[in-house]
Amino acid sequence: MKELVSAFLRKGLCTVRAIAERWKELGAGTDMAPPSAAKGKKAARLLETSGPVVTILEGQLGNYQQGQKLSLLEANELVCQQAQQYQLSGKEPPALRVRLDYMAEGRMDSYILPIKLDEKGDLLDHMQAWVDRYRTDPKLVTQLFDHAPAQHQERLRELLTPLLRDSLNNLSTKVVQHFRRHCEISALEQHLQGQAQAMPKRAQQAFYKTTRESIAALRQAANTEPLLFSGKSPQENSSMEQQQAASGRELRAQPSRQSVRVQLRQNQAKQAARAVPHKAHTVPQR
Repeated sequence: MKELVSAFLRKGLCTVRAIAERWKELGAGTDMAPPSAAKGKKAARLLETSGPVVTILEGQLGNYQQGQKLSLLEANELVCQQAQQYQLSGKEPPALRVRLDYMAEGRMDSYILPIKLDEKGDLLDHMQAWVDRYRTDPKLVTQLFDHAPAQHQERLRELLTPLLRDSLNNLSTKVVQHFRRHCEISALEQHLQGQAQAMPKRAQQAFYKTTRESIAALRQAANTEPLLFSGKSPQENSSMEQQQAASGRELRAQPSRQSVRVQLRQNQAKQAARAVPHKAHTVPQR
């Protein structure tokens, strides 16, 4: 069974935590587990204020070789660039597989994604298309059990198909959006750092400090808040019009999430308010 579950992970059909939690429900032991939680308040704080990290498991991405790490924003952009290059050249792209280590809803998790560089889009476009391919075609999920021992196939389908279905829905409608939110934060951070370089040197230090604190607050919010439904409706057994209507209902039912820039302005306003010294009121002497 472990070989089958490992195949699910390598194929990018579920996260490590989803597997670990399902194993716990079944009362079975497994040596697969998400990255261990940080020990101590300082370490936990560092995790909460960090963005997803991408590790190359197979192949090469830009100048990054197997085993090397890079930020999600950089990986996202490099996949888009490299995919365009292969499309223009007509060459067969090599295999590429990456692992994303991240925090969501206050818990660490990992997700492995195989990427086909002969298709358009950035890393998250590839993730969305890959997950939705399995999510909307039940036959692809059913075929995953064909290599399991014949006497256990039906039981494994019964136990693990709900896990795959829930995990694919979660990846498609929540996790991808979570990753895009972090890319927006990283892009904003780069923009603010560029603005700082145009400032007088004496103003740069204070601006950098405010930027670091604000970006950390945005990442902490992204990493600890509940993941929201992205508004993308399931496509199984429904027409395009039904999908759009259902998507609209789901989206209206969810609380709107403030944009990264709005959150940044609010954080900066709070920091500025805390920085204003309290003025003492003197009592007039008689």
